Amino acid sequence: MPLFTQEELLELATVFNLKLDDEVLPVRDGYVRKGQMVWWRANTGPEHVKSTHDGHWNNIKNYPEFYQLEKPKLKQPNFFAGYED
Repeated sequence: MPLFTQEELLELATVFNLKLDDEVLPVRDGYVRKGQMVWWRANTGPEHVKSTHDGHWNNIKNYPEFYQLEKPKLKQPNFFAGYED
């Protein structure tokens, strides 16, 4: 879970006169920059992908709950049987 909501980040940026980077998007456990590696919670199991590869950037914008920075934990470690959370 991110430490700050988008609204809180905007308020902090205003108070401290900061410039927010437009190339940062929220994911399940934090924020990802354009071009950074991120874990995609695919139907066939987790995949470590570049955030800008094959349209993932637009998917992250629309479906941030399917992406995360830390490798997802699986219900069964030896084969894909779903995610723990």
